[in-house]
Amino acid sequence: MQVIIRLAELTDYDAVAEIASSEASDNGPASNGHDEFEALQRSQDHRLWVAEADGAVVGWLHAFLVRRVGHPPIVEIEGLTVSDRFRRVGIGSRLIAEANAWAREQQLDIRMHCRPGSDYTHDFLRHHGYHFLKQEQVFEGNHF
Repeated sequence: MQVIIRLAELTDYDAVAEIASSEASDNGPASNGHDEFEALQRSQDHRLWVAEADGAVVGWLHAFLVRRVGHPPIVEIEGLTVSDRFRRVGIGSRLIAEANAWAREQQLDIRMHCRPGSDYTHDFLRHHGYHFLKQEQVFEGNHF
């Protein structure tokens, strides 16, 4: 099986959204819509890579530059999903290598938020040199 890792194109939207929704991802293009997908591609602060195997998109990774008052900038991985039948063959590793390389080019640290209990993801990240930083709760307000 030949796997190509490349920056996403607008024509990849449907495949990325399908993978995100079928793999029960909490983030990513499935909830954003096509316009937001396009905006991410135009932004210099975002990168969206896809993994293509035998001509079909089978995984994706979205990373972006985070700037906050009082903190140094970092690269954050917003989402990483590989179709279930293509897991454990190195595709996730190749996607994360792209994000790591982009963070190195920016001379920035990189991090990823994960749900508690995502043991497979936690082990995967540790294998790639990531370490546990902190646990936090996320609050959301709907003010519209």
